[in-house]
Amino acid sequence: MNTPWLIARLDLKRMLKDKAFFFWSLAFPVFLILIFGNLYQGNGSDPKAELVVVNRDQGHWGEYLVAALDNPDMVIQARKEKPQKFTRILEIPADFSQRIQSLQSQKLRFTKNPDASLEAATRVETRIIQALVRLIAGVVLQPEPVPTQPEIAPLEELVSVKAGFPAGTITSIPSGFDHVIPGILVHMLMILILIYGGITVMIDRQSGILTRIISGPVSRAELWKGKFLGRLLVGLLQAVMLMGLGLILFKLNLGNPTLSFLIILLFSATMASLSIFLGSVFRKEEVIIGLAILFANLFAALGGCWWPIEVVPPVVRAVGMVVPAWWAMDAFHKVIFFHKGLETLWLHYTILLGYTALFSFLAVRYFKIRE
Repeated sequence: MNTPWLIARLDLKRMLKDKAFFFWSLAFPVFLILIFGNLYQGNGSDPKAELVVVNRDQGHWGEYLVAALDNPDMVIQARKEKPQKFTRILEIPADFSQRIQSLQSQKLRFTKNPDASLEAATRVETRIIQALVRLIAGVVLQPEPVPTQPEIAPLEELVSVKAGFPAGTITSIPSGFDHVIPGILVHMLMILILIYGGITVMIDRQSGILTRIISGPVSRAELWKGKFLGRLLVGLLQAVMLMGLGLILFKLNLGNPTLSFLIILLFSATMASLSIFLGSVFRKEEVIIGLAILFANLFAALGGCWWPIEVVPPVVRAVGMVVPAWWAMDAFHKVIFFHKGLETLWLHYTILLGYTALFSFLAVRYFKIRE
């Protein structure tokens, strides 16, 4: 058997024997997924374009506008008074018809919940604009009497309004289990690989295991490759378990599975090389654990594991681009939520490879066989 793979398999086997391994790699992450997945489940979704219309108009043009708003893709709720809770609301003033007949300017108040779907809100706004233009057409073409519902259809053909988003516009905020599971995975990969990977390198060095291995027909390069592959396998194993449960229990959407797997592979490689560096430089277990937790939490906060990076201020987003987790989470979001392909993700893959190369250089530079 290839020597690096043999070393990697033995390292993985040793980690699997640790009773705490499955708690940190599976049980605890699933617990977090259940909590945060349900917490974020409803925040970013609004499948129906709902609109509450408060018609206070004393004339007939208000009713005409409400009728013109009717559309199969929308749920219109006509009210006389403003409700306390709403997703989107359009308020028609009491003097709406009077001001139309006297050719005075009008102001309609449209209010929307900032947590609701931007795409649905745009559909509603487009429909409101269409209805207003049809109303104007009705005033111009047949000011008296006010058109009734059957007479609205011919006027609709006069106007065609199309709406779209500027390039790069975020039309939905990543939420639910499709955001939480990749976020928890990236966070726990950092904790698991850095702690287990770093501590085992330190223990193997201090206990003389590395010395005994290198005394056989094993080169220093083969030993390092074996340690790297072992930590990489740990990350991939955890990813397979969490993603598998996500697909079965939570109907996880991976977007393009191949592109998502490449994200996991490259990010695990980045953490594997960083863990060897930590285990080579530091001599105390508590120091490695402390640094691993510090790095993991810092990277998770800046990288968007705890909350969608799309909702943070631009300055925070720019700072987050310094850490590897940002590029992993942004890549997941682009694949899962925005359906991007390799033409967009090549930059993310390249930067993760760059982090891996940097940490590998440091790990090789400071990799020690003995104290």
